[in-house]
Parts: sequence; C-alpha cells; structure tokens
Amino acid sequence: MKTKSIIWVQHPEFQDNYQGKIDEQEIFTIVNIGKKDQVFELKSWPLRSDTFHFSTSSKKLGEYRTLAEAKTQAEIKWSEFINSLMQTEELISLPE
Repeated sequence: MKTKSIIWVQHPEFQDNYQGKIDEQEIFTIVNIGKKDQVFELKSWPLRSDTFHFSTSSKKLGEYRTLAEAKTQAEIKWSEFINSLMQTEELISLPE
C-alpha cells in the first residue's frame, strides 16, 4: 500500500508558520515561537472529511530546536498513524 507524503509549504500569510499537508488538508503546523533562539512548535490537526470529523482544535506535539527536527517528528507521527490504521485493517479484515 502506497501512502501519501506530507508536503511542506510556508503559510501564505504568516512567515513563521509552516503547513504540513496531505493533498489539500493541513494535518501539521510548525510555528517558530522563539524570540532570540529558534524554537519550533509542532501541532497536529484532526483529519476531516464529509463523514468523519473529530474537532477543529490542534494538539501540541512538542518543541524542537530546528525546523528539520520538527518536520522529522511530524513524519514519524504520520507514519505511526498510517501503521496503526493498517494494523486495524488487518485485525478486522472480512473473510473471503
């Protein structure tokens, strides 16, 4: 099964914000919250669709010293999420 990769873009209105998107949906945000030193806060957003929607609030996942480190942690979280879905799918697979 091929999974979609996170595409990182700088927010069009906020220079210190980076959006991690799958297709057009933002699933991660990285914000530079440091004053003198750079500190990047990683947040996740709930997945939304026409039939499935958790909430509209973000969840803080941590703070990192570099943008690259924050992006790597987001990729790890995304991979863990996809793997958990695949394991669930295997557990509930229907007999043929």
